[in-house]
Amino acid sequence: MLSEIIEKFSKLSANIKNHERDRYSGTYQWRNKSKSWLFDIELEDECSWQLSLPSLTPDYQLYIDESDLDALVNKKIDPLGAINSGKLEVGFNNLSEKDENKSHVQRFLNVIFNKGTIDEDIKTLLEKFSPKADDVPSCPITYSNEEVERFIKTGSPCLLKKSACTQWGLYQMDEQEILNKINKDHEVNLLMGEHKPDEGESAEYRTSTLRQYVTSLLNGKAVNLSYMAANSVPEALYDHFEYPPYFDRSAFNIPRWWIGPQNTGLGLHRDLVDNFLYQLKGTKTVYIFSPSESEYLYPVVFGGNPFYEPSSVNLFSPDLKRHPNFSKAKGIHVELSPGDMLYLPAGWWHCIKNVDISWSVNFFAVNQRPAVLSNIKN
Repeated sequence: MLSEIIEKFSKLSANIKNHERDRYSGTYQWRNKSKSWLFDIELEDECSWQLSLPSLTPDYQLYIDESDLDALVNKKIDPLGAINSGKLEVGFNNLSEKDENKSHVQRFLNVIFNKGTIDEDIKTLLEKFSPKADDVPSCPITYSNEEVERFIKTGSPCLLKKSACTQWGLYQMDEQEILNKINKDHEVNLLMGEHKPDEGESAEYRTSTLRQYVTSLLNGKAVNLSYMAANSVPEALYDHFEYPPYFDRSAFNIPRWWIGPQNTGLGLHRDLVDNFLYQLKGTKTVYIFSPSESEYLYPVVFGGNPFYEPSSVNLFSPDLKRHPNFSKAKGIHVELSPGDMLYLPAGWWHCIKNVDISWSVNFFAVNQRPAVLSNIKN
């Protein structure tokens, strides 16, 4: 199996661009969880593989079992999920290097597994060419795919009622039917506490089986308001949903699903790729701000996900002494009900709160440039 993994991995890594080779140069040593050596990747002027002898002085050490490496290479899990779940561990020489090494490795793996690239120019362009807050006084609501395509071209969010997801098996099945299609030992990551970028604290996760977590939800016993955030949809459900029809299938990797009880959600942040969010069960409220409001939202650079940028503002309890300009920010909000699809263009800030037990699935267009910039040259 390892030879097949290496062959696929090698093909993916052949697409690394020159400036990315400079940024991520070094030796990445891969070992299984028993510390047995698998291979080295040496990234310099080109990407080469060392399969005979391990480097004695690797820059980074990564620990992952072959089955999980196979899932990563075949994009059944993504680097973020692999790291958050502990399936992929990053070695470090001292504690002070832990978070820095983990972020670096995550960004390096993103370059390999996702074709989209993010730089400061993208942020500037999104803020320049996206609709301004005054141009979108409320979230447009439509029943038409043609209308959605128009909003995509202009870079405006919109809510599609009675979307195609109402025809999916994943929408039509009840919770028990979904569980019956998935291995009873299927593990998921539960978000127990979001990161605190101002304090430099990473998010806190724990693992559970999907069956245990959903059962605890239905029994009203979800542990400490844990949120099943950003987990890859399992392979057993691939035949029970469809990809958004607005972009080529190649724009997307495997979708993520989000399941949680009332009052769980995510703090204010923005994704620098286009995002299609489908509501399967329950309701949630999404608070949205245009990229034009970024100067009032106190962005911070944090973690290893290049497509993600958090705000240091707590939307529900803002500290105007620390963030006085937040009072100038103009936002909108929209409620998602079962069957709805929310299009969130790249760069639009959003904060999510579940109104009741909520099941959602989303598709990030990580392999292409944001649609609103498709005709814009850097």
